[in-house]
Amino acid sequence: MPQVTFGSRSKSYKRFYSRYLGEGEEAIDRLVMKALKDGESWRAQIEKWQNPIINDESLPEWYKSAIFNELYYIVDGSTMWFEYDPSWKKSEGISPVTEKQLQRFGRFGYMESWEYLMVNTYDVHFYASWALTKNWPNLELSVQLDFCRLF
Repeated sequence: MPQVTFGSRSKSYKRFYSRYLGEGEEAIDRLVMKALKDGESWRAQIEKWQNPIINDESLPEWYKSAIFNELYYIVDGSTMWFEYDPSWKKSEGISPVTEKQLQRFGRFGYMESWEYLMVNTYDVHFYASWALTKNWPNLELSVQLDFCRLF
């Protein structure tokens, strides 16, 4: 489902992956086929990323578990990653710097929690920002530039 709508459904947003997989219903088929084709490669890359921590006997077990398991929220916390929409420039008054960043990396957000349907609240983001900064710095920059335009 490359298109996302909220509430009244008066506006739709394209998911960022539509840049690479298309916007029609066939995009889901392409995504599934890519996952089936590249799944083992992805697994190997994840293991290469995690193994230096997991195999480090000097690190406590609780740390090893926490450092990776707490990233679950990035994929399971109702994240949204949208392709740039040119209407944002006018409707939201974004700066040229923000526009350039969003054109390249999209707009990223996540809900505060399943109980509070608010996206990118700064108090919660404070705790998540380290994971984004270390792993996906351009997504973090997109979030920060979104906050900057609010002030």
